[in-house]
Amino acid sequence: NVWVKIDRIQFVGACNPPSDAGRVEMSHRFLRHVPILFVDFPEKDSLLQIYRTFNGGMLKLFPSLKGETESMTEAMVEVYSENQKKFTGKQPQYFYSPRELSRWVRGIYEAIVHMDQGVTKEELTRVWAHEGLRLFSDRLVDETDREWCNTKLDEVAKKWFAGVDFDVALKRP
Repeated sequence: NVWVKIDRIQFVGACNPPSDAGRVEMSHRFLRHVPILFVDFPEKDSLLQIYRTFNGGMLKLFPSLKGETESMTEAMVEVYSENQKKFTGKQPQYFYSPRELSRWVRGIYEAIVHMDQGVTKEELTRVWAHEGLRLFSDRLVDETDREWCNTKLDEVAKKWFAGVDFDVALKRP
């Protein structure tokens, strides 16, 4: 057996705070050996910049929707922020991170990428609403919370998506 000496090695890890569901606190004995850096979730302006870039790239596939990037991004971040503000801490599954926005963008992309005839504003709004409900409303336990989420999503859609027939775009099954 031969010992190997290693110098200048750095380990980097990421973890959620111990207050999150399923997490445990790290011991003080361990923490005294490692520096801790806390990075919180991005603020609204940063979220808008990040997801405006993602949405802009996605909507480039459909030139008729080029002007919808800004409104769709604003609407997504508003729905995310309102849900996060209202529900965080009520139930363990009500934890919201920017991953929800990434899942929302990916869900919209996967729904529209193979539409050969193009996408209308109503179709984009309908897919946007469907994915938003899937991400936010489906995890809610109480019927009153789901109703609030549905209403909030409709309000935000009507605020940000101009020139859309909402009777068609926001019709539920």
